[in-house]
Amino acid sequence: MGIDEESADFNGGTAGASARREHERRRTNREMRVREKHPRFGGMLLALSNDPNYETVWARAAGGEEHVAKSLGKRLNEGTVLLHDRRIPGTRTNIDHIAVAPSGVWVIDSKRYKGKVAVSKPLFGKAKLTIGGRDKNTPLGALRALRLTQ
Repeated sequence: MGIDEESADFNGGTAGASARREHERRRTNREMRVREKHPRFGGMLLALSNDPNYETVWARAAGGEEHVAKSLGKRLNEGTVLLHDRRIPGTRTNIDHIAVAPSGVWVIDSKRYKGKVAVSKPLFGKAKLTIGGRDKNTPLGALRALRLTQ
C-alpha cells in the first residue's frame, strides 16, 4: 500500500465529538422529560427557557476542543500526526488530542484552567500536578494506567 492509500484510510478522529454527543444526549433527555411532564405546552416551555448549565458546558467543551485541534493543525510540523477524542480502554474517559511527532508522543488535554501550573516531584512517590493550587492529578492517573507517562 502506498503512502497516499494509507493516508486515505487513516482516521484521526473528530475533535470534541464525545463532548458534542454528551451535549446532544443531555439536551434530548431534558426535552423529552419536559414534553412528557407537560404534553400541551412543553414545547413552549422549552422555547422560553434557557438551556441549563449542565448541558451548555458540554457544548462549550466541544467548541474548545475543536478550537485547540484547529490551532494544533496550524502550528505543528507536517510530519506530526494528530489523533482526537480517543477513549481510554476500560474507562469512560477520553484523551482530547494526541500528537505523534518526531520528538515523541504528546498528550494534550483541552481544559480552561486558571492559575499557576506546578508539578511537584517528591523524593518518594509520584509527581503531583496542581493548577491554581487545585489538585489536577486525575488525568495523570488515567495516563499512568495506560503507561503513557512515567
